[in-house]
Amino acid sequence: MLKICDLGTAIDRSDAATAATEPMPYLVSRFYRAPEIILGVPFDYAVDMWSIGCTLYELYTGKILFTGENNNQMLKNMMEIRGKLSAKLYRRGELAINHFDELGNFISVERDKILGKVRRYLIVSFALFLFFFWRLRPVSPTHAA
Repeated sequence: MLKICDLGTAIDRSDAATAATEPMPYLVSRFYRAPEIILGVPFDYAVDMWSIGCTLYELYTGKILFTGENNNQMLKNMMEIRGKLSAKLYRRGELAINHFDELGNFISVERDKILGKVRRYLIVSFALFLFFFWRLRPVSPTHAA
């Protein structure tokens, strides 16, 4: 079996600063697409390293590392495996508004396979959940006085 990693976005390191002037969310094949491309963050040669890493994983295991039907689901899969993206990264992206709310919570967009309807789910961080849970918990009668 032969697998090829297309480095069509490969650029010289000296040209990296001026290479991406507008967001191109579909620049790289979906399964090898770096988060910077999905979010519309100005990118450099590191996106090619991401593609190579995904390809090496696939060559070694025979499985695709990050699967998803669209960019939103790709980000969700990346965060399930690698953890939440840093605010420093996604806030720089022109397309981050499609995937994160103003508090930094991920918005998962999923298509119901039976009805064909698109549903949006807010995935709240566990720390934020605990904060609200702690503030909204009922006060015990022994501590109420």
